[in-house]
Order: sequence, then C-alpha cells, then structure tokens
Amino acid sequence: QERTLFNTLSVAPSLLVPWLSDEVKGDEKMWRFAYQIVQTRGMHTPSGDYCIPPMADYMNHGSVDHNVELAFDGYGNCLATTTADVPAGCELKLNYGEHGPSLFLSRYGFLDDGSPSTFCKLIPRKVTEEMEDLGYSHDRMLFYSTGDVSEEVFDVLLYILLGEDGAVGAGLQSQLHGAHVSGDHDAKRSMHERYYHRTMTRLIE
Repeated sequence: QERTLFNTLSVAPSLLVPWLSDEVKGDEKMWRFAYQIVQTRGMHTPSGDYCIPPMADYMNHGSVDHNVELAFDGYGNCLATTTADVPAGCELKLNYGEHGPSLFLSRYGFLDDGSPSTFCKLIPRKVTEEMEDLGYSHDRMLFYSTGDVSEEVFDVLLYILLGEDGAVGAGLQSQLHGAHVSGDHDAKRSMHERYYHRTMTRLIE
C-alpha cells in the first residue's frame, strides 16, 4: 500500500496541482518530504477530513502516560483538553492510537516502548526475485529498539544502490546476489565494506 502511494505521489503533482511550476512538480524529493510531513503531523477529524492542527502536532506520543485528548468543534477548530493536572513545565502527550510497530516507525519516526523491533520501511518501486532472495520480507528486514539493524536491510539497500549505477551497477548487483545465494560471505562482506559509507548515508536519509 505504501509503495503504491509513493508511486502515485510521483505523478500526482502534474494531475492534481497543475498550477505549480514544472520545476516543483518534477522535484520528487520535495514531494516525498511534503508527504512525510503530512503523514507525521496530520490527523483525521470526525468529519473525515485530514488536517495538521497548529501546536497539537508538536505533542508526542504516550501510550500509558498521555495527559491530553483532542476534539474538533463544528467549525473545524481543534480543542486540546488535559485529562489530569499537569504541573508547569511538564510535557503534554497524546495517545496516537493502537498501531503496529512498523506504522509507528514509518509515520512518526520512533518505536513504542513495547515494540522490540519493526519492519524497515524501504519501499523500492519494484520488488524483484533477487531482492526477495536477499531478504526483502516484512519479518526479516528489521530495525531493533536497541539500534541494531538486520543484515537483510543492508543487503537489500546495497542492491538498490548498485542498481542506480547503470550497466556497471547491474553487474555488481548480480555479484552481490550470487555471493549471497552461494554463501560466499567473504565476497559479500567485501562489497559491503567497499560501499559502507554510501549505504549508511542512504540508510540515514
């Protein structure tokens, strides 16, 4: 579903907002950034609208220790009400709802305290058979609350990065895949070491 949304996003500016300049409509990085801002800051209203309420979007999540509830009046105003006495200087927290760990990480950028790991939200335009061989699967590409990252995340991310380098990259993709399926750990480790900085930069992005 998220891959479909991202792919749609790349063509939506031209179809839905024709008054924007061609430069803006062609800036995929900007559209992805705007999409993430809306996803992480926005919320649904009882009327079915989706909005970003000023100030309320700064409130963090508290699954147990939340102390604020939001409501919307008939004019669309967002009303925040504390559910307990909140001393001066204490943080105001909302309960973002009962979501899976992957949604918390992809939408809000953190893991709930009760989640030991979550699926890496790496969304290629097309998932190939070789990527699946490398471990592209929701139960294998994991970020852990300890800060560790599963081997499958690095394998698939490197494969995607190599594919951005044209014909030379395609050959390196085949080498990476071949080393993986044949169990040639030394060859695969060598490739990861060679592209470590590039891989980590993309992972952080």
